[in-house]
Amino acid sequence: MATMSVAALAVLASLARQLQAGEAGCRSTSLLQTKAHEAREQHKFSDATFTHLFPGHRGIDLDATSSLAVSLVLQRNQSLNQSLIWKMLNPSLYPTEDGSWRVLGRVTHSTRCACPADSKKWCMPKEGDGDDYLVSCSMDTGDGCSVIGPYQDPHAFIYGGQRLAFVDKAGQGVCIPMLLNLTSLQANRLVVPGMGWCEKNWMPFEHEGSLYFSHWLQPAHAVIRCDVGSHTCETVFNTSTTLSFDGLPSFAPRGGESVHGSSPWAELDSDHLVASAHYMMDPFFWQDKMNITFRSKARLYWHTFVAIERKPPFAIVANSPWFQLPVPDAGRDAEWSEIQYMGGMMRQGEDLVLSYGVGDCLSHAMRVPVSEVAHALGL
Repeated sequence: MATMSVAALAVLASLARQLQAGEAGCRSTSLLQTKAHEAREQHKFSDATFTHLFPGHRGIDLDATSSLAVSLVLQRNQSLNQSLIWKMLNPSLYPTEDGSWRVLGRVTHSTRCACPADSKKWCMPKEGDGDDYLVSCSMDTGDGCSVIGPYQDPHAFIYGGQRLAFVDKAGQGVCIPMLLNLTSLQANRLVVPGMGWCEKNWMPFEHEGSLYFSHWLQPAHAVIRCDVGSHTCETVFNTSTTLSFDGLPSFAPRGGESVHGSSPWAELDSDHLVASAHYMMDPFFWQDKMNITFRSKARLYWHTFVAIERKPPFAIVANSPWFQLPVPDAGRDAEWSEIQYMGGMMRQGEDLVLSYGVGDCLSHAMRVPVSEVAHALGL
């Protein structure tokens, strides 16, 4: 048998040490892995961009209205499980004919603050999602609430002097788009060729007596026109769109598939309408692909204001830097604070009245000067 040289023995010894280190790495975290973990970026909620862009914003407290809406639903339906955590989500404010204001909201136990021991933890209800009731309440008198029906995520708007809302009705894995008359409380299904299994977030506006919706924003602005009598719709305009992603964190993937519609369109100036859109990413699918640690499993949302021309084909001309919305003190440091959805926008005088939900748990609203929004858009 041939003998090994000193050099060969040294090589074998080195290989043995590497194998031992590999086996140890299978049982515990290596020093290199530990240091890499310690160096991971910690993502945190921040509304700094919003407060910088819109220093004149003023909050509108919806806590009392939310509590009233929840109490009404539970009182009128004693068969509901009263031990669950019920909340009013995703509000949309609108003015009545007499100038008073009402708030539409979705009362449900499908919250993400369902931890009995700690309301600031991200928890889904152990009984699962379900039981949605759209409620309309007066903001000025503190009474006059009414339960409308089993609808979700309202977008109130005015068309031809009528108070209407775009809502969706969920069931059996689908989202059905509905047009709701807020006076008669009659709801009708909207139909457009090529509809998907879940149609949400249509953004309404009026032009020359016709009702239009922004169906998609990116990569093209798809506009549909709907007949209010027959409730049938057709795609009438499709213009290419290139939105700016300024303001999003560096780790957020850039792509049109992550951009969705949010609020109705409101008047910005004589040439433009403005609305909000949102960007959503799910940490569950990304945290292992990037060097970042997220606080919870909650989805992350950012918003932007978008401007379109007030004439066909209603091309998108600008969008503001992306931002996260201010969160009321009750949820500011909660794990679910970055779940944000702005379903309401109306213009009143020189302000835009914004209404939105936080964490599938809280309802909030605010006023933002139109001039500050126009400045953020560069218009």
